[in-house]
Amino acid sequence: MTLAWVLLAGVTALTWAVLRGGWRQRLAQMDMRPEGNALFTGILAVGAAIWFFGIEGGLALSLTIAIHEYGHVAAFRVAGHPDATFRLIPLIGGVAISRKSPASDLHDLYITIMGPGICLGLMAAAWMLLQTELAYIPHVGQFLYYLAAFTGGLNFFNLLPIYPLDGGKIFWLIFGRYAPAIARYVLFAMTGVILLLAILRFSLFIFILALFSFQALRQIGHGRHRMRPMSHGQALMATGAWLAMLVSFALGGLSFLLAQA
Repeated sequence: MTLAWVLLAGVTALTWAVLRGGWRQRLAQMDMRPEGNALFTGILAVGAAIWFFGIEGGLALSLTIAIHEYGHVAAFRVAGHPDATFRLIPLIGGVAISRKSPASDLHDLYITIMGPGICLGLMAAAWMLLQTELAYIPHVGQFLYYLAAFTGGLNFFNLLPIYPLDGGKIFWLIFGRYAPAIARYVLFAMTGVILLLAILRFSLFIFILALFSFQALRQIGHGRHRMRPMSHGQALMATGAWLAMLVSFALGGLSFLLAQA
């Protein structure tokens, strides 16, 4: 148990260090203009999550998505995008946005990978707290379980090589430089797999994701000539980080993943 808490502290400290400079922002640098119906869609997204998963599950799901998107926003800020923000989208999740494109492939990958990256500590903390007396407090234990399972399961799925999910973007940034045709075929094949899964499971959500993925893949690679590519060493390190997170989230979200199978 002591070793687990030490590992949790290490993951948290590493996340803090990697996102250093993105946690806070001076008020003068923040874009305070209204974001249209962002607040309304955010409330609607939380309400929809509670409707489908109950109060504990809905709040846990909303918190997971919000922290995931904030990881993207913090990374955007570190990479020189002070205007970055995010919004929750009902029944879909969330999106982090900035008015300018990343300056390089490395910046793009950093921004992409830190959405799930920030959730490693969240998932570990939720599982660790479930080993304490908090697990026996009504509603609190259920919330922590949902938080751990949703964080692991959803971030695992998000890191699969399915474009335009984070995993698909990471896969393309790493391998699209070396073998763009093969990388594109792999991404199309993965989209075909989830389309088949949607049909077998009669899942409207997965079916919509597959159609959205096919549409996004038609545009993949546009503008890459304006990006500075990663070095071989950077690509190797990025691959290792991506695979390590995939394994971590698979282990942390295994109960959730099995329940959905």
